[in-house]
Amino acid sequence: MVVPSCWNHATAKAILFKSFTLVAAWNSAATQDNFYTFQEFYTDAQYGADFGYYSTGRILHQPSAQDPSGSTYFNSYTTQPMSLSPFFGQLVCDRIVSMWNAMGRPQPFFIIEFGGGTGVLARDILHHARNEHAQFFSSLQKYVIGERSPALQAAQRKTAAEFVPSKLRISDADARTASGLRQQLLEEADGILYSVVLSNELLDEFDPVRLRLSWHAGNPPDVERCKLCSAYREAHVLHRIDEKALYALLGEDDTNSKSLLESIRWEGKSLPCGLLDTQLLQRQVVERLSAYLTEKEMKRCSPMQLCCTALLLAVDSLMQDDHSSIQMGKLAASNQILQRYRQQLARTNGTVLLSKHRYRQLRRIALEEGLDTEQALLLGGPELPGRIYSDEVYFALSPARCQELESWRHRHAERLALAARVRSAVAHVYDLRHAAHRRGEGTLQLKVLVQPGHAQFVREASELVDEGFMISIDYGADADALVWHALVRPNHEGIHIMDARQATSQCAGSYLACPGLQDITMTVDFTEAAGAGRVAGWKTAAYAPIFHLEFAYDQWLPRPVASLLERAGGPRTVGLHAWYRHSNEDAWSSFKVLVLHRGSLGSNWTLGAPDLSWTLQAPPRFAEAPFPCWKTDMTKPAMAALISHKARSTAPEALEKSFREWLGDLRVLQEAVDQQYSWQRQSYRDLHLAQILTDLFLFFARGQVLSDQGVKDCVMPAAHVGRAWLEEVRMLATSRRLPEMHGDVMFNRVFGALAQYVHGNATNPKAEPYECIVPAMIHSFCRQAVA
Repeated sequence: MVVPSCWNHATAKAILFKSFTLVAAWNSAATQDNFYTFQEFYTDAQYGADFGYYSTGRILHQPSAQDPSGSTYFNSYTTQPMSLSPFFGQLVCDRIVSMWNAMGRPQPFFIIEFGGGTGVLARDILHHARNEHAQFFSSLQKYVIGERSPALQAAQRKTAAEFVPSKLRISDADARTASGLRQQLLEEADGILYSVVLSNELLDEFDPVRLRLSWHAGNPPDVERCKLCSAYREAHVLHRIDEKALYALLGEDDTNSKSLLESIRWEGKSLPCGLLDTQLLQRQVVERLSAYLTEKEMKRCSPMQLCCTALLLAVDSLMQDDHSSIQMGKLAASNQILQRYRQQLARTNGTVLLSKHRYRQLRRIALEEGLDTEQALLLGGPELPGRIYSDEVYFALSPARCQELESWRHRHAERLALAARVRSAVAHVYDLRHAAHRRGEGTLQLKVLVQPGHAQFVREASELVDEGFMISIDYGADADALVWHALVRPNHEGIHIMDARQATSQCAGSYLACPGLQDITMTVDFTEAAGAGRVAGWKTAAYAPIFHLEFAYDQWLPRPVASLLERAGGPRTVGLHAWYRHSNEDAWSSFKVLVLHRGSLGSNWTLGAPDLSWTLQAPPRFAEAPFPCWKTDMTKPAMAALISHKARSTAPEALEKSFREWLGDLRVLQEAVDQQYSWQRQSYRDLHLAQILTDLFLFFARGQVLSDQGVKDCVMPAAHVGRAWLEEVRMLATSRRLPEMHGDVMFNRVFGALAQYVHGNATNPKAEPYECIVPAMIHSFCRQAVA
């Protein structure tokens, strides 16, 4: 808003005070689209044509001129298809063949992979299918990679060149418009598209919408309130550049450069004024603030009465603390605004606000001058006398965003309302900077990260596939675990930076500082992916840790599935050690596999024992583990597991009480969290080892399951038979170097738990997770074998 220069701040008109808040107006103008939502910022940073980390190929380490035959790999991380090649691809291939068999072996059949990385997974799956599953390979019409990064498309063609174009097609396609591939595939299908849609580390790359569920302290939102758009505010990203850096980058030598400079400077002054252009802001803030500014402060923003960028940031800052504090009639609000305005004025002095269009333009110009200039623009350096700065502000949801997230709000309203109530009860105890909340003052918030691409992807895939499965592999957790994380780490934004190269060390862990120079990602919400899938016609067939793909016994395959260790012939590589030891993983947010199914064919397919799938139920299960036999929970952050275990109830009062009790002695709490964290990581490793040992046990049990004793012999053999089997298991496990991989202490402990169950001595109703997996696997195997 441009304040008329004729306004006299000393004679500002009296204001009619009213008791409504600024919240409704804080979305304020048609110019909002000139600035980035965080979602748009993320998309540009990862996939934008100008500087996207993936689209420009920065994700890839390419062979050099000195070594043109060198490998192509990712700069920021190593995917499992790459670190475990070819064994991981073989494992996935076996499961796809299992699904195909469960569907009745339809043909022609398609595998459609979105976000195919460097093409290693496609190559390894096709190799294994050709060598080990000849009938499936013959029925496989095409393996299609849908990829939107030109750089990765080129890498995929090179990696899997032997299969292009006979079996492998690489298409320029986005997972969020997956159905666009249907027409070309139908030309090779027989009227019905039978397919597996596959993605590995794709879901975490869908651009996120960052929200804050906000409420006045002492008045947390209920379920119905959590369904409303007005309860949320959305993150936007504003960029500013030092004027000196702008001049140096554009130059002032010719008329065109001068004209461009003036345009950018004028936009930087006027566009943020549009965000403040509401009657409420004019009367409540602008007029009142004008009355307190010095003449020098007012001249600084000429021809505007106020510097709109500084005011915008000041209002946003105030609303983060108390979105109801700027009420007409609250004189204190004007004092706070004045103080924060002056702080922001000093902070933004000498900088120019950039629209997203101008930001992209300057990034292109800097890159044309070289990588050093681009890095100097973002981080500072001798190439430029200044740099770009980034700020986040939160506005109410636009009508389009409100409509887009309607289904999401309804799916998660109960969960968010419960979390808000717990947060409201303990914030002043847990987060000392919120001491004012003891008096029922200020704003409380719950940080929420939504990826609308999940719903869009499963919806598009449902329009692409008539009969088949969707396999999604990524690191993540269920929605309850993610909300718990927001409760126990209220200052964490949910964004992770993967790139650790020296070139980006100056980014200092900021996801705003170096867009395009580093990989930005987040933890996947598998509850949302599965819930959106149900709406689109998919049924959840399996959800579990990724190592469940190693379950040996699959009723739809002619022989057991080999573990990665067996395929590799022992612990030969760093990748295999990482796969089995899980040394750097939080169990709750570790790699998971989600399998969805649609259609009538293959509807009874399962991954291992059906009752081993982890829960992805829609209602909140804040105090529950996936299995009742666990004595505690590895699917939640360590502190959350402690709180929920002590509460033993989803009732808000019980959760609040448990939270407060743990916070009563912070020294004891820290020790308990450390202990819980250690237990979770070890139990996760134990669980994986127990699965392999049980598979080996069942290998020796196969000859007995069809005897007269049937299931009885399979589950609990005679003592001498059981001992013989167990000795065979130990010998086979040793030959496969499992004790060497895990250490004798861990191996003997888990093996002993298996032995106790086989001999019928396991009676503890609340056991370690690795003890709970054994009966489920054996019972499931026996049911299948006898049937």
